[in-house]
Order: sequence, then C-alpha cells, then structure tokens
Amino acid sequence: MKGYIYTLEMFIAISLIFGSVIFVFSSPADKPEAELNVIQQSCWEALKYMDEKGDLRKFANQSNESAIESSLEQIISKSIGFEAKICRPSCSTDGVPANQTVLAVDYYLAGYRNIYNASKVRIYAWKIQ
Repeated sequence: MKGYIYTLEMFIAISLIFGSVIFVFSSPADKPEAELNVIQQSCWEALKYMDEKGDLRKFANQSNESAIESSLEQIISKSIGFEAKICRPSCSTDGVPANQTVLAVDYYLAGYRNIYNASKVRIYAWKIQ
C-alpha cells in the first residue's frame, strides 16, 4: 500500500513541476521593434544615396542643413518625421520632439573634394502618428 502512495506523490510532484515550468515559460517573447529598424535603415540608405550622388558632402561642407533636409524630404517616406544636423563636434537637439521615440542615425564624412573638413551628419528620425 505504501508503494501506491509514493507513486501517487511522485506523479503529483512531477505534475506540479511540469505545470510550473509551462506557466513560467508560456509568456510570449517580446517582438523586436521592427518598425524602428525600418526607419533607421531608410534614413541610413537615404544618407548613403545622397553621399553617392555627391550632394551630402557638398551640403555638409557648406553647413547647409536646410538643403540636406529638403533633399531628404524627397527620399524618405512621408510617415517619418526627421531633423538633420551637421555636427562639429557635437549635435544639438533643437527641433526634436521630446515625447516620442527618436532614433539617431549618424553618417561620417571626411571632407569635400580636396578640402578636409571632418563632420558628422546626424538624422533624428521618428514615426509620425
């Protein structure tokens, strides 16, 4: 009779352990923010396109942020808000919303033609709601 009781205890203990493991690991894993990755990738590709075209280095050398922004408006999706900054040596956050998730995409430049003028073009990007 004692063997049946020990066997019953063992099954109850195994059931409790198995149930606890299922309960703990049953919560779904957090999904990565795919939308933020798409925004970051599109901003990077837009800067790279402008650099390959030759406009980004010229505008950065002239410290012309508004020209960079107007060129980016034609490339980047309308559902993405952004602010472009030319950083030497630090970037300001003027015009960047404080109540949203904002991504920063950096693109480093050494200069334009024969002129060495190290700078960083930073795009602050966010999803327009």
